[in-house]
Amino acid sequence: MSDEELQPQLVELSQGNSTDASQGDTRRQIMAQLRQEIECFGARIKAMPAKELSVAIKAFLSDICHLMNQQADQLQKDKSVDANNGESNSKDGRNALTDGDTNDDMSSNLICIQTSLTHVLYRLNKISEASVKMYEDVRQKVMLLLLELRQLELLGLACIRIQNSQKSE
Repeated sequence: MSDEELQPQLVELSQGNSTDASQGDTRRQIMAQLRQEIECFGARIKAMPAKELSVAIKAFLSDICHLMNQQADQLQKDKSVDANNGESNSKDGRNALTDGDTNDDMSSNLICIQTSLTHVLYRLNKISEASVKMYEDVRQKVMLLLLELRQLELLGLACIRIQNSQKSE
C-alpha cells in the first residue's frame, strides 16, 4: 500500500470509525492473493516446456540405441570376417572394416547423436530460463504481498496507539 492509501485509513482509525473487521478483511484479501500466486506458480510449473524436453530426450536415446545396434552389427561382421581367416563373407568380398559405407554410416550416426544432444541441452536451457523467470516473478509478487501485510500490521499498531491515547485523555 502506498502512503496515499494509508492516509485515509489512519484518519479513519484516529476518528474511531474503523473496525477490526476491515483490517481482517484486508488481511484475508492479501492472504487470498498470496494463495492465488502460489496456485498460479504451480500452474506455471506444469505449463513449462517439459513435453518438448521429453521428446528431445526420447529422440536422443533412440539415436544412441540405433548407434549401439549398428556397432553390435559391425562387431558381429568383424567376428565373421575373423572366423573366415580374414575373408569377408560379403557378396563383393570387401572387408567390413574398410567398407566406406559403414564408416559413412558411423559418421552420420555420430552427427545425428550430436544434433540430438544439442537439442536436449537447448530444451534444458529453455526450461532453466523459464524457471528462473517464473521464480523471480513469484518472488517479487510474494515480497509485495508480505510488504502489504507488514504495512497492515503497522496500521493496526498505529490504530491501537491512537485508541489508547484517546482513552487515556
